Amino acid sequence: MAVSARGHFACILKTKSYSGNLQGDVPADVEFAPAQFLIVDGAAGLDKAIAAVWDGVPVQRCTVHKHRNLLAHAPERLHEDITADYTDMIYGATPEEVETRRKAFIRKWRLMPEGRCRG
Repeated sequence: MAVSARGHFACILKTKSYSGNLQGDVPADVEFAPAQFLIVDGAAGLDKAIAAVWDGVPVQRCTVHKHRNLLAHAPERLHEDITADYTDMIYGATPEEVETRRKAFIRKWRLMPEGRCRG
């Protein structure tokens, strides 16, 4: 996404393959400034494409896409609990609180006995 001089958003990342160039149809009123922060959907190959264009710019995985991915790999009976823990984690009041909750989330859900997680 890019923001135009008039405050409009424009999607500028159109490619057939993330391994190709990050190019697209850019509206005439879009003024580029160096990227300060990127939020991505986590698509395969995107990391390499971003590094080629915006090396060193902080990147964060979109929390909506991450949440959907977590639920896609968990039994439906755990969705409500995972959602509650994930929401609690991402809405921590400080970066330190988020990090503490992230570690607890990983401990709880990654190390869960396989029989309890599957099916």
